[in-house]
Amino acid sequence: MIWFEVPGPVRGKGRPRFARLPNGHMRTYTDEKTENYEAVVKWTAKQAMGERDLLDGALEVCIQVTKQTPKSMSQKKRAAALAGRIRPTLKPDWDNIGKIVCDALNGIVYKDDSQIADGRVEKFYGERDGAIVIIQKIGED
Repeated sequence: MIWFEVPGPVRGKGRPRFARLPNGHMRTYTDEKTENYEAVVKWTAKQAMGERDLLDGALEVCIQVTKQTPKSMSQKKRAAALAGRIRPTLKPDWDNIGKIVCDALNGIVYKDDSQIADGRVEKFYGERDGAIVIIQKIGED
């Protein structure tokens, strides 16, 4: 099992961008915000992995996202949000969060994200923005 915390606001995977080249061909590229967030995920994962070998076999991924409670939230709602009774329904979408994190971990935690056989993204309110990523082989505790 491996786990690590990614600090700061969580991003979802951006859509591919296209640029027309002078010769009339199109080039596909990833937007800068997506590349920057993937770099942060990769760096924190490398720190957590250390000298460990890549995980093999079927894997389970859990991404626990924390969104800072809005300053405009009343004290009563804030208490409910911090207790988990109110959950964030704002962007980024849960599937785009899973995509950006799992793509960033290719070649760092596992060979390829095709190894992920089970996964979930949970969004909560908290004191600060961030994400905790937990990856384990299926069948291990």
